[in-house]
Amino acid sequence: MGNLMLFLCLHFVMLSILAEEQRDSNVELNHMQFGSFIDPSSLSEPAVAEGPLLHSEVTMLSNSTQMGGPLRFAVDHFANEQQCRDLTEFALNAGVLGDGYSGKASPNTEHELFQGLSIYTATELAIKGKVPVKVAALYFDLSEQVRQQVKLYFKLEELYPHYTHLVCRTSITNQTDRSDLSLPIHADNCNLQPNGSCLKHQNSLYWRDYSAILYLNEDFNGGEFIMADSNAEKITMHMKPKCGRLAGFCSGKQCSHGIKPITKGSR
Repeated sequence: MGNLMLFLCLHFVMLSILAEEQRDSNVELNHMQFGSFIDPSSLSEPAVAEGPLLHSEVTMLSNSTQMGGPLRFAVDHFANEQQCRDLTEFALNAGVLGDGYSGKASPNTEHELFQGLSIYTATELAIKGKVPVKVAALYFDLSEQVRQQVKLYFKLEELYPHYTHLVCRTSITNQTDRSDLSLPIHADNCNLQPNGSCLKHQNSLYWRDYSAILYLNEDFNGGEFIMADSNAEKITMHMKPKCGRLAGFCSGKQCSHGIKPITKGSR
């Protein structure tokens, strides 16, 4: 039994409202240690699923061993090209600047704009006739399928959705030599501290147990999903987003993660 946060990124996400409360939003890439990169998309050995997959079309990309830590997985073909295009257009046209960040258009880095759209807002827009009902329904349906997949894979008795966000991060400076992060290394249910501990309190949304990200595009530069060790000092894995790629993982410090800088385009 647990609670789930989901993100659809030019991606789906269940995560981003935590970023304002991370231990140090100014941590730079060149100040982090780099362990052996594990790039799931280039693994020579086929991934063996540690839990059931929701549909026959879904293919295993990497399991927890290949991703360098417990309670994590990645699959491909969770959404098709048309679904990705529809939701990408929806996010770009209807996404609210600074959504979830008190209206701050660039909450994590001055080099990028942030747009977001919750299921609640998408439903309101559909009811008012401002967006197609079928696109809002697609957003909801894919979110529910992600919840089911995470529940199945981790063999949970139940999994309740807590927060779902359709997110777009757009480069506004096109700088290729950036050393900051698009989203700082963080955990989703506690606040990482300089001494390596991770404090749980009301503002850290400690009740979250699992997180998931469904990517919708790949036509941008940078923006790789990264995971770090539990002290957030060494990057242990990176993964390139693409349409239909889904990553599921625990929300605690053992699954600390972030996003490398987006140097061109929208992710």
